[in-house]
Amino acid sequence: MVRFLIALALGAAACSAQVAHTRATLLLSAEAARPGDTILAGVRLQMDAGWHTYWRNSGASGMPTKIEWQLPVGVTAGPTSWPLPEKLPEPDLTTYVYNDEVVLVTPLKLSTDLKPGPLDIKAKVSWLECASMCIPGGQEVQANVAIGSAFKPSKDAESLGRWEKMAPKPHGSIRPNAWWAEAAKGDTRPLVIEWKSLLAAANTDYTNTDFFPFANENFEVLGPTKAL
Repeated sequence: MVRFLIALALGAAACSAQVAHTRATLLLSAEAARPGDTILAGVRLQMDAGWHTYWRNSGASGMPTKIEWQLPVGVTAGPTSWPLPEKLPEPDLTTYVYNDEVVLVTPLKLSTDLKPGPLDIKAKVSWLECASMCIPGGQEVQANVAIGSAFKPSKDAESLGRWEKMAPKPHGSIRPNAWWAEAAKGDTRPLVIEWKSLLAAANTDYTNTDFFPFANENFEVLGPTKAL
């Protein structure tokens, strides 16, 4: 059984500045693909030492990376996989960040009626990069895949598969419950989340378990957690 005490609060923050310490690249899992195939597209962000970008929930400040796909007719993007970030705790300001490098992987479904030939995959990527200061950045990325009668994986296929698996996945054996731990104090209220795993051994070590919330427009989940 795992139990966490977390806090919910209202609030938001932001930063700004000018220049660029992050580079974006578009990777595809296939050099050639067939109509009806699904390929992986990965937006790779490489940050300079000491700089970071943000997870899908940036936390108490920052801004999530945004991918705006510009896809040909017959290509449909699925949900993006976000690898687990690093929790960056600071006094009253916890954020969720990526350091050095991250690849955000999106499956692309190719329709069965695509014509043979090269297919251009494009996206506009925007992010906020931060160190001692924060700078908004953006870049247009592009790659292509040849549509034909055979599937040929690219040199990046294995790496994209690894990055996709780094994203948390739903687990059917988890049974969660949640309740308020006590009354609200101002605009903050502690919440207990408890879950049991049907597959967990009795001696399972949960000391490294943590809680990473998705963003919500109506409230903020504060970063600090406490195992009970």
